[in-house]
Amino acid sequence: GTVTSEELAEGVLLIYLGEQPADEEMKAGMLGRR
Repeated sequence: GTVTSEELAEGVLLIYLGEQPADEEMKAGMLGRR
């Protein structure tokens, strides 16, 4: 699906890429640091 709400998209990204991500390994993988 597609996220059409800018606020929702930003929130989802912050969950995984923010300073306190839900999962450090996933953040590293999404940033190509694995």
